[in-house]
Amino acid sequence: MRDSSHRVRRDVVALEERRRRASVMFQRGITQADIARALSVSRQSVSRWHRTWTTGGGEDLRRADRLGRRPRVHESELWRIEAVLCAGVRECGYGGSRWTLRRIAAAVEETTGIHYHQGHVWRILTGRMGWVFCARCGAPGGSPRPGPPNLGNRWYPPGTNASPVSGH
Repeated sequence: MRDSSHRVRRDVVALEERRRRASVMFQRGITQADIARALSVSRQSVSRWHRTWTTGGGEDLRRADRLGRRPRVHESELWRIEAVLCAGVRECGYGGSRWTLRRIAAAVEETTGIHYHQGHVWRILTGRMGWVFCARCGAPGGSPRPGPPNLGNRWYPPGTNASPVSGH
């Protein structure tokens, strides 16, 4: 399996341009097989584009809203998750004062009904929600906390530099 550093980034503008060129070729009566060869794409893709083109025209071949799978957690639910996290660990029935990924995953599931692995929760927090994780922040006296990162972790919501979300 390839790691994330080797992911191919798709150029959405180039992909849209390729579909636009196919639309022009459809109008000219060029066969799907010839279009596939000319654009270096699969015949299945051209067939799918042609079906879209015949039902909605060239405008339906424009850029997609997004690439890839749609998120399971809707944008509005992210606000609910953030409210739960900002309320604190103790409000969710946990002892201590730190959010761990396991606890956050449980809070996400309780809030939305969707189960995520704690590794994916990390991506939701840092990617979609814009939170920042500081593994050594918040130790007493302002000194770095020794030991594993999950013992002294703090999550910072976007736009907050001073006070971490720690559950206090």
